[in-house]
Amino acid sequence: MRFPGLWLGPLLLWMLACGRGWEVEVQKALERGDRRAVERLLYAHQDAEPRKVSYYRGQLYMREGAFKNALEQFLGAEPPPRELRDSLVHALHLLGDTARKLRLEEVARGAYEAVDRMAPESLSVEGARFLARIYRQMEDLKRARRYYERYLALGGALREIAGAYFPLLSDLGEEDTLVALGDSLRTFEDADALWAYGNALYDLALQNLAEGDTAKATRQLRRLLELGGPEILLDDAYLTLGEIELTRGDTAGAVKAFQLALTYALPRSLTARRARAYLSRLGETRFLQP
Repeated sequence: MRFPGLWLGPLLLWMLACGRGWEVEVQKALERGDRRAVERLLYAHQDAEPRKVSYYRGQLYMREGAFKNALEQFLGAEPPPRELRDSLVHALHLLGDTARKLRLEEVARGAYEAVDRMAPESLSVEGARFLARIYRQMEDLKRARRYYERYLALGGALREIAGAYFPLLSDLGEEDTLVALGDSLRTFEDADALWAYGNALYDLALQNLAEGDTAKATRQLRRLLELGGPEILLDDAYLTLGEIELTRGDTAGAVKAFQLALTYALPRSLTARRARAYLSRLGETRFLQP
């Protein structure tokens, strides 16, 4: 497997100028695929310059497709000699991108994290998004959020991560951030973004309701209803709002919400049955036939 990006002309020129002939020879041997020559040169210098040897051995494994071994060697070059820093960061990014595409997630994670340690400004949009997803899967919600924020700061599109980021903000109880980002989408031509935003609002409302904060829950439900979608959630949102209004003693508001729940619910659904039961208790009979 060839990775032309690992051969860096400026680095070779620097090595020649500084009398680093052995490094030039290593690069040449790597280019022609001469493993024995590479190993011989690295063995001769492993005691004197172990971090550089780790870097070049990482290049060798990278070219051979031994990505886990390549990561171990690249990490062994930390902290890199100043003259190798940019080359190591470049190699780690290339390794992360390659491993991500091959679904080698542990290797990709290690490579991108190393880039972030050594050169945070060099982490790519794809790297930030990948790390956010991995930490979300690990249930490290705060770190996942930080990487989603990095993704957006690097110019990533909110629509591309809405389905993952909005539920994360809901789980963290971050209403202000969720609403600000959701409203920033302006129009919801993207059905997936609409679903993610509306569903996150509904989940956040239920979370606040379970915690006894009916004011926040009501605000979030009304925002969802003003949004008008996703339509599949509107019956449950109106039913929940009606229950809150009923608890508050606002019978008229509860009746209106239950009636609206029936306009969106399937006639024989659980939501419809519950709405009709509430209306029956409240003496409203106009909407009681399924």
